[in-house]
Amino acid sequence: MKTTLKKSLFACAIGLLFAANAQAQFSGNGLHRGLRVLVDASVGVDLEDSENASIGGSAAVGYQFGRHFFLGGGIGLDYFKDYEWNIVPLFGMARYDFIDSKVTPFIEGRLGYAPFDIDGYYAQIGGGVRFRLKSNVVKALNLGVGYRDFTRAGTWDPEAPEITSFHAMIGIEF
Repeated sequence: MKTTLKKSLFACAIGLLFAANAQAQFSGNGLHRGLRVLVDASVGVDLEDSENASIGGSAAVGYQFGRHFFLGGGIGLDYFKDYEWNIVPLFGMARYDFIDSKVTPFIEGRLGYAPFDIDGYYAQIGGGVRFRLKSNVVKALNLGVGYRDFTRAGTWDPEAPEITSFHAMIGIEF
């Protein structure tokens, strides 16, 4: 009788291990070590001048270090309505995912420079939520605050705009 009980407990333990392994394969944030591409669209409003709205987007490529940390670089395009400026920042970025689940909160920071016609510094920090759709495709919603200090290339203007904006972004990641 004791042997039958031991065999039953052993079989249950093996079954639980297989079930846990199968669950682990289909749960989590879907992020694995390796190359990732992030593409997003954004809308923003200047915190000092609510009439100055912006629309834009960006694309970044980088490396996912395990399930929690991403480091990469990218290029963006922002159009500011009041100034009628198209700004193209080049940036480095880091993102940290707090938990390993299908719905994952994260924080993200970007730091860069726009070297073209409208040049200047670019910094952005935000937080958001990532929703896993498939094992390799993720949607992300990111809300945050960005700081931008731009001026026209070749000019120095102490009155050049320093734009601090609230932005909302939605993106997809591969």
